[in-house]
Amino acid sequence: MKKIIFLIVIVLGLSGCGSSETLDASQNLRVNESLVDVRLTVMNEVQRDSEQINLELWNDTSFTLTYGEAFAIEFYDEGVWRSFPIFAEFPSIGYGLEPGSTSALTRHLNWFFPEGLPYSGRYRIRMDIFNDADIPITEDDLHDVVAEFYVE
Repeated sequence: MKKIIFLIVIVLGLSGCGSSETLDASQNLRVNESLVDVRLTVMNEVQRDSEQINLELWNDTSFTLTYGEAFAIEFYDEGVWRSFPIFAEFPSIGYGLEPGSTSALTRHLNWFFPEGLPYSGRYRIRMDIFNDADIPITEDDLHDVVAEFYVE
């Protein structure tokens, strides 16, 4: 039940980033020192017309992490990260990732960009994660994990 509530918070939290707000890389990422051993990696070449992005989430910590389906796409423009509006609803589900494990993920870019990615350049995908030891969670317990990719 707590994971379901968490994911509702994630959906609401990421949908708040759906405006064309300006995101400064130094101010918008919620990072916890205990999560430095969590990595998100893009596994495929992303083109402007790509419908999906394949990712791998690595948990090299000593505790179980939880993540959901929600994600945000951001574009680096003139020294700042800019978010794109979200035109999709995400399922409210929580996936556990055990210590020392990896998970293959697919996120559908066409949810955001039915006509394809709008620009060539530097992008990143951002997802929320939390440490299961933090349950019950608060906004302070949510952490961002990001992976950058380039589009020609």
